[in-house]
Amino acid sequence: MAEKHEKMVSDYKKILIKKKYIIINKSPIIYRYRPDIYATKSNNELFVEVEIEQTIHNDHTLEQLSTLYEYLMKNKHSKGCLVVPKKTKSHADFLIRTTFGDDKITVDVI
Repeated sequence: MAEKHEKMVSDYKKILIKKKYIIINKSPIIYRYRPDIYATKSNNELFVEVEIEQTIHNDHTLEQLSTLYEYLMKNKHSKGCLVVPKKTKSHADFLIRTTFGDDKITVDVI
């Protein structure tokens, strides 16, 4: 499981670099939570949480996303992204939409 997660993190970093984001190697800690990827572009921050099929619905993931969302609501130049495998996208969209209800955290696939 850890290998799949790390490969997804690495692959998504490559995607962000192609989109002209600067990847900061050590993500900041937000209330005891450290996102998988922290990237910047201009004055904007992007916090990325990567989840595999087995972890998308666990309590720890929801806790991480809630902590991230709380931070994002206080920082208008910050956005969040939940990255999941393609086959889990509809579940991830439903989770984000029903839990947070806005677009501060988007869902992307890899």
